[in-house]
Amino acid sequence: YGGKRSKDPKDIGDLYKANPQGFLDKLAELAHEARVRPPKWRQAFRTPAELDDRDVIQLIDGFLPEGNFGIGGLSGAGKTFLALSITKALTTGRPFVGKFAVPEITPVLYLSPEVGDRQFRKRAKAFGIPWDDDSIFLVRTLSQGATLPLDNPFVLETVRQLHKPVVI
Repeated sequence: YGGKRSKDPKDIGDLYKANPQGFLDKLAELAHEARVRPPKWRQAFRTPAELDDRDVIQLIDGFLPEGNFGIGGLSGAGKTFLALSITKALTTGRPFVGKFAVPEITPVLYLSPEVGDRQFRKRAKAFGIPWDDDSIFLVRTLSQGATLPLDNPFVLETVRQLHKPVVI
């Protein structure tokens, strides 16, 4: 049942009223579906045969496939340099570090919890990252307040509006 605003029958009486002649067939169809449908716990998992078998999308050829990845290291090890280099490649379409091709420009949402606006702007300018196109690159810095969790409604809506950007 999809709720009051849906056209779904809310109970068996509504099901009958919607189509009295086809009621028994519909009832049999629903009963069969209930018997063969996997239980809820099984719907949360897949076998390898059920997984998507299309090619993996390469955001940066030979370096960055679609999906999740992490950048970790000690302070001063180059994490921000790497993240900004990835951002430049994705938002400009230029090869990453001059070597790895970028098949298509991809929007980036950059969440920077460790620096303020002025520092980040200076870095973005130095890297040649596009900074005046809100359809390709958006950033949140420490100057704007606390870091937002990935499930924050503003982050989720930005991801929808930017059409699935890379989130750094």
